[in-house]
Amino acid sequence: MGSSLSLGGDYYVATTGNDTTGSGSQANPWRTIAYALSVVTPTSDDPTTIHVAAGTYRLSLTGEIYPLKLKSYVSLKGHADSLTILDATGPFNSPQRVIHCD
Repeated sequence: MGSSLSLGGDYYVATTGNDTTGSGSQANPWRTIAYALSVVTPTSDDPTTIHVAAGTYRLSLTGEIYPLKLKSYVSLKGHADSLTILDATGPFNSPQRVIHCD
């Protein structure tokens, strides 16, 4: 995935974003949470919040890859419980793990 580009702060993901041309800003978000997690490098002094816009994040829709590998000092913040959906349905509709914490 991407190379580390930033310390902590606020970054944005949206189903309409782009992992190649996006910057992680609110105006130019990334498309997948997995990509955002691969490029942020938070620390205890500079934690990161990844804001996840409303939408369904599924491999077949957005290219989202599960399980997400959550790093220390990273928070995921969805738009709303019923509006931001992490759908880890795998092949043949089998459920997959959504998040893996190191």
